[in-house]
Amino acid sequence: GRIDFGPASDNVVGVSLSVPLFVRNPYRAEVVAALADADAAAAQADVTGAQLASRAQRTAASYAAVRRAFARWSQSTGTDVEKRADLLERLWRAGELSTADYLLQLKQTLDTALAGAALEGQLWRRATDYLAATGQLEAWLGMNDATGDTSR
Repeated sequence: GRIDFGPASDNVVGVSLSVPLFVRNPYRAEVVAALADADAAAAQADVTGAQLASRAQRTAASYAAVRRAFARWSQSTGTDVEKRADLLERLWRAGELSTADYLLQLKQTLDTALAGAALEGQLWRRATDYLAATGQLEAWLGMNDATGDTSR
């Protein structure tokens, strides 16, 4: 090209040099930060997995213990409330038990029944805790997804 400056003129050659930004910036800091984030996420996933496994083991052990206790209670001869109440009533009507003794023992019989119902409630609670801890509760309830849809 040619440049004119009033009475003077000169021939000019132009050269343009373009250096891409990535050549000067290898993004090393960003890569290191991304790797650190990935490592932190992996560590958090490991911790969460260990916590979930531990929770599943705890709930399984708790369920098994309550199930054994309920089985022992159910098989005990003194827990048949209806038979015991009938026997107490027959003894009372026959005059072999005073009214006070009859009422006291009937109350104890009902307390036994309430204790059994509470134990059965604990059994169901532990069972649902175990199902929830192992991710099986929705399937057990017949739910297709987290929205609660039970239709198929």
